[in-house]
Amino acid sequence: MTYSKPPRERGFNVVGYITGNLGLGVAARNTISRLVAAGESVSVVDINPGHRHSGNDTTHACLPRPTFESAYSTNLFHLNPPEALGHRLAWQPLLSVKTSLNVCVPFWELPLLPPSWVEALRCMDFVLAPTRFIEAACLRALPSHSVIYYPQSVHLPEAIVADRRRWSIPADVVSFLVTFDINSDVARKNPWASIEAFSLAFPADASVWLVVRVNGQPETPITMQQMVALEAAAAADPRIRLVRGPLSYRDVLSLYASCDVLVSLHRAEGLGLHLMEAMSLGKPIVTTGWSGNVDFMDEDSACLVPAHFIPVEATQESYSTQVIGPGQYWAEPSVAAAAEYLRQLAEDSEYRLRIGSRARQRILEHFDTVQNDTTLTHLAETSVASVRRTRESRARVRRFTRLLGHPPSARRGFVESIRHSVVVLLRLFHLYPQPPEEERQRREAERTLRGVR
Repeated sequence: MTYSKPPRERGFNVVGYITGNLGLGVAARNTISRLVAAGESVSVVDINPGHRHSGNDTTHACLPRPTFESAYSTNLFHLNPPEALGHRLAWQPLLSVKTSLNVCVPFWELPLLPPSWVEALRCMDFVLAPTRFIEAACLRALPSHSVIYYPQSVHLPEAIVADRRRWSIPADVVSFLVTFDINSDVARKNPWASIEAFSLAFPADASVWLVVRVNGQPETPITMQQMVALEAAAAADPRIRLVRGPLSYRDVLSLYASCDVLVSLHRAEGLGLHLMEAMSLGKPIVTTGWSGNVDFMDEDSACLVPAHFIPVEATQESYSTQVIGPGQYWAEPSVAAAAEYLRQLAEDSEYRLRIGSRARQRILEHFDTVQNDTTLTHLAETSVASVRRTRESRARVRRFTRLLGHPPSARRGFVESIRHSVVVLLRLFHLYPQPPEEERQRREAERTLRGVR
């Protein structure tokens, strides 16, 4: 395999949920903001994640869409491996995996990578780990691979203001906020533990409220049951306020600013972007003291709830043993310890302000680390030709090509592109024969995709 073409222009082709109102979309936009601020050339391929998440944030709508001939030197997949493969029809005709570097930014919440992720990540020239927690998981699975710690930050819009009247939160109450996506795994996000801690801390105190922000619309029987249960909990306790429906990013941050404390008793987080956002606004955090969020918080800047480890028992197939593999565990936070933190924060306004101030200072220090990070510059300066000289790199490209199928290129012309698209669609519906190895890989990726979706 040779790469005799002239080198591609320096820059990044970012593939991700660029306009999506979900955590992976925010993370992709934050990376794009860093690239633009550094003066790098950027093109984007906006992927629709479904669940009505797409098209909600047009911050980077002015950036161009790549073409096969004009794409830049680095393909940056701000998607997890199942989504990168599952959405290949959206980006494969536009990008070359041979003449550009291939880089993935995976977000994973458990100590071990799913087996189906490993093969896809082996195809990447570099893997950027957003937290030390994810870095450790990647290195366990890919000990000889180029895994680079890639610390995360948030870029908040200016002039975010509290507006309790809009959110129907009384001015004289201490308000606690829980936020999660109904289509994420509810067992992992664990909002019920926060509701239980609130009820335990304040059995009948009218001076405190719990605001539950639910992103997304329930689309499965399990998520519909969860939504019904949440509505019942709110109906039974007038201090619990549900906030539903799509919100812009500014609106989400305004809701955070309108509350006094953010609570997240998750069982596992790859990053915890909402915690980072709330800390940036000077809000105290009550959260599980384990997984990706401890990258940017400690006992001085957050109320870290102790936990013990339990086997993973999830509500979604994407976290079933068949998908994530055996031996996985996550944290079970102490509801009693969380309730004690809630009581202390409600009763002591000085303590609340002190923790909030430390939270903001800690996140500013973390952002300084991010500002000094040279990962993206290093990638931009890396020569594709120099990387492709190694046998291992050429093997990665061959593996990636096999996983994807043969891409339509501009040189093959319009008819060949149409033929390729038809073949891929036939393969998806099992109507076109595949070589045994490709068939095995396709089925493995498809099983994972069914779980993710």
